[in-house]
Amino acid sequence: MIKRQSLITQLENVEIYKKYPTLVPYVGENYTKAKNKLLIIAESHYFPKDSVVNFDTWYNAPYEKASLTDKQWKMITTANVLGKYKKKGNPLSSNIVESLFKVEWENAQDKDDVIRYVAFMNAFQRPAQYKESIKSCKLDIDYAQSTISRVIKILQPNIIAFVSKKAYYKCKSALPLTIPYFAVPHPSCCWWNRIMKKHGSGKEQFEAQLRKVINSPIEHIPVI
Repeated sequence: MIKRQSLITQLENVEIYKKYPTLVPYVGENYTKAKNKLLIIAESHYFPKDSVVNFDTWYNAPYEKASLTDKQWKMITTANVLGKYKKKGNPLSSNIVESLFKVEWENAQDKDDVIRYVAFMNAFQRPAQYKESIKSCKLDIDYAQSTISRVIKILQPNIIAFVSKKAYYKCKSALPLTIPYFAVPHPSCCWWNRIMKKHGSGKEQFEAQLRKVINSPIEHIPVI
């Protein structure tokens, strides 16, 4: 069995993560022990209000020039995202963790335990403006696709869950044909709880797809 720290070390050597190490995907303590290795892919981080950053040079600046304030680094720390479910006003983490625990993912004992069995990353490798959905350009998409592809090769998940339709549609070409996946609305948008005629709410879709994985052998799951 590959050790978790070995996976993290490999992730740290991905190009964009050398420059912005806080963007490294979260890998739960028990991810390598999970029966079904789940990689959750959200959309992007965002910077604090009134941050002034030249996004045109985000990808091209030399590593030593990737200098941000302490608050900015904190805002783009992927390892902290799921743990924020304990804080009020964080629907992304709280809704994901609530659903994982509800479906009894990996028979976790509590909500702290359930996040130890999953991996999490953002698709886009630069932050959006304060609390806005990212307005992606071609370079954003190229980096997102190449980074997702590299992360998948390292983590070797059994199932991939996009919790952002925008991220999925921009990055689906990076997905290997051999790993099942599905996509649902972002947990912080209205469609997470609002019922859609064909598929129910985003929450219902997410939980239904996870139950399929739990209750039957993993096979290709069509995107909804």
